[in-house]
Amino acid sequence: MDRTAVEDMVKPRRTTFLAGLTIVVSCALTMVGDATFAFEVQPIRTVLTPAEGQTAFAINVTNTRPTPLPIEIEVDRRRVSTTGEQDFVPAGDAFVVFPPLALVPAGSSQAVRVQYVGDPILTEGEAYVVRVAEVPVSPPGFSGITVAYSFGVALYLQARGEAAPAVEFVARRQGDSVELTGRNGGINYVVLSHGTFEFSGPGGSVERAAEDFAGAFANPIIPPGASRVFDLPADGLPDGALIVSFQPDAGD
Repeated sequence: MDRTAVEDMVKPRRTTFLAGLTIVVSCALTMVGDATFAFEVQPIRTVLTPAEGQTAFAINVTNTRPTPLPIEIEVDRRRVSTTGEQDFVPAGDAFVVFPPLALVPAGSSQAVRVQYVGDPILTEGEAYVVRVAEVPVSPPGFSGITVAYSFGVALYLQARGEAAPAVEFVARRQGDSVELTGRNGGINYVVLSHGTFEFSGPGGSVERAAEDFAGAFANPIIPPGASRVFDLPADGLPDGALIVSFQPDAGD
């Protein structure tokens, strides 16, 4: 059963074995599948700057089911390689979550406060995921398959002192595609899934929304000081050599 949606490719997952077999479905959007099975989580992405006093935010979990929803909340450090592969390790005591466990009544909502309590002076940005996971519960004597949902909220801690993403692009044509190498020369993470690209060539320029390349940006983040390579479709882009720039959406 595939009920997975993607936002920043935040897909941590933990498999819990109860009576029978449990399938953990990892998600990062606010709603997945039939409302009978899913629940809603907002926001899906948050940016905090601890050095400026921004250390906490709230997650709202809405139970759209006709039955109570048991959940647990944990924070993992998110590490991304130059190839886009990522892994997750526990954030330890860098965060305080309240409540870490909750039983959300049917048709009701639960606010969860997430607070960063680590060093507020960061030398470079850090990426985390706050996992809101359903705790699978099987009735007594049940021996079938239990499906549990896990939502990942992308959390970025910014280091102070950088006004705009310092990312440079080099574009190379490869047949019907463009190999786009982005180097993040700044101190914070760059997220390419929210903003506008400008492609300039000998015959003019064109702007394209980042959402147009959602397939290429399955994992759209570039860590500080790192480079990533993306293959973009060349359809609709100017001919010839390309100069590429990126403007993030306001607030990103």
